[in-house]
Amino acid sequence: MNATKEIDKILTKDYLLDIYNNQHLSITQIASLHNLDWCVVQRRFKRYSIPILKGMVIHKGKKVFTLLDKILTKEYLIENYVNKRLSANRIAHLIGCEYSAILRRLQYYNILIRRGEESHTEDTKERRKLSKAGFHHSKKSKEKMSKSRSSADRIHKSETKEKIRRSMTGKNKGIANGSWNGGITSLTSKIRSLPEYREWRTLVFERDVYTCSCCNKKGGNLVAHHKIEFFKIFNDFLKMYPQYNPIDDKEMLRSLSITYSPFWDISNGVTVCKEPCHLKICHGGKFYAGI
Repeated sequence: MNATKEIDKILTKDYLLDIYNNQHLSITQIASLHNLDWCVVQRRFKRYSIPILKGMVIHKGKKVFTLLDKILTKEYLIENYVNKRLSANRIAHLIGCEYSAILRRLQYYNILIRRGEESHTEDTKERRKLSKAGFHHSKKSKEKMSKSRSSADRIHKSETKEKIRRSMTGKNKGIANGSWNGGITSLTSKIRSLPEYREWRTLVFERDVYTCSCCNKKGGNLVAHHKIEFFKIFNDFLKMYPQYNPIDDKEMLRSLSITYSPFWDISNGVTVCKEPCHLKICHGGKFYAGI
C-alpha cells in the first residue's frame, strides 16, 4: 500500500499530461525514468482517462501523431521493401516507428518477409563472403573458445549464486510487477515461495537420499511432507503476532516467518512420493499412520 501511495504522489495527472503531451516522452520512457514497469504507468493513464496516442512518427525531432497506415501503404512497402530491398529495420528507422509495426503491415498486405540470407543484397553477401575469406583461428584461440563454451566453466559457484539471488530479491515484486493484481496471493503461498522453504525441502530430500519413506522408491515426483501439519505451525505462528493481519500485513508476516524455527525444522519433514503415498497420508491411511 505504501509503495502504491508513493507512486501515486509521483505519477499525478498533471505530471503525466505534461511529460507525455508536452515533453513527448513515451509510456516506456516514463516507466524507465522512475524505474517502474510500463504497465504501472499505463494503468495511471487509464485511471486518469488520458488518451494514449497511437501511430506516432518522428519528424525533425518532434513527434507527429498521425496514422501509420497513411504512410505505410502497400505501394510504399512494395517500393521500398521489395524493389529497393530496404530492410524492415531501415524503414522503421526512416519513419520513426517500431520494427514490429513494419512486420505487421507486411503480413497484412501479404508481402513475403525476407529471412536470413534472403534479407541481404547481393553486394552485402559479397562483402560478407570476402570479409571471411582466408580467416582461420589460431590454435590458442580455439582452445580459449573451447574452454569458454564448456559446461563446467558456465556453472556458477555457490557464492555467485547467492549473490545473484540476493541481487534479485525484492525486484519485480508487488506493485512494481506488471502482473500485480491487488495482492491476492495468500500468506501461506508467500511463505512456501521463500528461499528458506526451498532449502528446507532440499535438506529433507538429501537426508532421505531422495527416497520415499513409505514405498522406498528412489527419485520421481517427491514431496517433503510435514509430520506436524503445516497449517498447525502456521496458526501457531499467527498467534505469536496478533497485532498483524494475515491479509493486510502479508509482507511483514512473511519477513517474520523467516525467523520462526518450526517452519524450518528438518526433523519435522519426511520424503514421500506424491502419488500414491502422499495422497494416502493426507487421507489418513492406516499403513502410513507411523509417518
